[in-house]
Amino acid sequence: MLIPPGNGKHKHLNTSYTKFDQLLHDFSENRFSGYIKIIFWGFEGVIVFDTGRMIQAFSSEKSEYLTGENAVIKIVEKSSEADGEIEVNELSSEIANSLGFAIEASSNGKKNTLTNKSVSELAAYFKRKQISGFIDLQFNRKRGVGTIYFLEGSPVESIVMTNHGKMVRGGQILRKVNKIENLIQSIEVHQIDNPKPIVQENAFIIPWLHNKYLELWNDIFQYFEILIYKNKKNDRFYDDINDDRKNLKSKFPFLEPSLGKVQIKKGEFLVNGIIHQKLFFDGMVSLLRENFKNLPTRRLRKIDFMQVISDLQKIAKKYRIEKEKIDIDNFVLRIFDGLF
Repeated sequence: MLIPPGNGKHKHLNTSYTKFDQLLHDFSENRFSGYIKIIFWGFEGVIVFDTGRMIQAFSSEKSEYLTGENAVIKIVEKSSEADGEIEVNELSSEIANSLGFAIEASSNGKKNTLTNKSVSELAAYFKRKQISGFIDLQFNRKRGVGTIYFLEGSPVESIVMTNHGKMVRGGQILRKVNKIENLIQSIEVHQIDNPKPIVQENAFIIPWLHNKYLELWNDIFQYFEILIYKNKKNDRFYDDINDDRKNLKSKFPFLEPSLGKVQIKKGEFLVNGIIHQKLFFDGMVSLLRENFKNLPTRRLRKIDFMQVISDLQKIAKKYRIEKEKIDIDNFVLRIFDGLF
């Protein structure tokens, strides 16, 4: 699969001097459609955006090929390493979506290698069935390769690369497809029937998009500070939280007290960078669970867990945070499960 070259916005940016999260923030602000590519020796990662939202991604390193949320996590991690190369290419919204579907089709879709169908016949089939995906072309005599992208049955981008590395793209390829049919050695068809793009609002904690969500977490920690004080009769909640973060930083690097992406102080809950939602949630459960482990069993038994759930649900409702974003019942049960 050849990736559409697009309109190059940035080339040869160095990860050592580029704030990756700031780039992603700018994409959101400017409703950017296209992709960002990050390259290290033996590693390549691409995140695709449509009007400022992450919709799909892939990363490749040695034998590990990831797509979707896992690929985004890997790319964000790699972006903090030194001397990688970043490039940004702008695409139309239509082509960006087709690239996102193609990435998903390449790993999770249906794949067929054909020798008895022409490109024209396949294009008609894609149109009739309203298929999203792509067709890879291998030209004979090692002349090169090509890719045609389809979005809901319509061809939206075509790319051909010669064996010398010269690349041609656009409608001119489709207009000449009848003339190049006899040069095609094999055709590989990839289609995705039920695409599942990334829903970034649910998949990740993104500071510039989730102000209310982070305010909720500040209130949650203040709530537990009061609960701990009532049962422990000391005012060391945030000091203890800081100590617990040190113990958990190997499993949850974002909790590292001085350099981690999450900073928790009395009256302040900050996130500096993108974090996977599930990992973040697990980290918060573990952090508060560690804190309650220091409470004597007899005091733990006095806590009305149903009241805690009810109180936290009211806080979530105040910020209009849906259950899909934070399941309060599950959160509280996981904190206290097995502690007494």
